[in-house]
Amino acid sequence: MLLPIEGCGQIPLVPLKTAIEPVVSVVSKIKAYAWVAKFNCQNPQEGLTSDESAAIMLYSMESSGETVYGILNSILRSEEPERSNRLIPWHSYLKLFITALSRLPSHQLTVYRGVKLNLSERYPKGKHFL
Repeated sequence: MLLPIEGCGQIPLVPLKTAIEPVVSVVSKIKAYAWVAKFNCQNPQEGLTSDESAAIMLYSMESSGETVYGILNSILRSEEPERSNRLIPWHSYLKLFITALSRLPSHQLTVYRGVKLNLSERYPKGKHFL
């Protein structure tokens, strides 16, 4: 079980450009990715600000190299105390990202996610998983 993310709840909400500054050395192209996300999120839906919408887009962007979600998820899955220490530079971004997600309307539906692995042996037919 993963522990809750601590530390980002108490910090102020900042624009995306400010939120990514502490992780520029971690994700080399994050400024370019953020620019593209912000450019594409000038008129966001669901009452989000352009920074909130861009934070979600930035997390989900695919590229041939490193991705925000790949690096961040790797950190989130790491063991303590390394996890907490490696998350510190991400706190401003996480605050913006989590705030954006919390403002989205809730919908009950099935979501499918593709992976580049053969998972058929891990999930046999007829067995239920949560």
